[in-house]
Amino acid sequence: EPDAISMAKELGSGVPIGGICTRGECSMTFTPGTHGSTYAGNPLVTSVALATLDTMINGGLLEHCREMGEYFRERLNEIAGRHSGVECVRGLGMINGMVLKKDGHDVVDKLFEQGILINCTAVTVLRFIPPLIADKAEIDIVCDAVDKALTECGYDE
Repeated sequence: EPDAISMAKELGSGVPIGGICTRGECSMTFTPGTHGSTYAGNPLVTSVALATLDTMINGGLLEHCREMGEYFRERLNEIAGRHSGVECVRGLGMINGMVLKKDGHDVVDKLFEQGILINCTAVTVLRFIPPLIADKAEIDIVCDAVDKALTECGYDE
């Protein structure tokens, strides 16, 4: 268990806010007035953050993310099985990576041409971080595009 966790983007559902949760002795590090920020709380963003947390905790979003993340990995693994240039698929929750056996920037470019935005990290990892509300139909669109891009870029050889 971590002593501190920082959060920002998702906390405000697109509205700029940042925060930190601490426990134990670490909680004595940041006391009121010791840290200022342009992303610090104000009435608007803290109301948005509370609504976001309520939706995440009570609106079924976490279960949705578990289900969609598993579905996404299943689809990516099916695709990996058809392309010898794919080493493996890994992920947790809605964050997934497809490890390629060679540089994957050409696949990112092909996907961009199809209207799909992803990035390639560590030269060979296609990284997928969809919105937490993504559904099966949207995941299928991405996966079909990935399958097509891998074929067009020669990842079958």
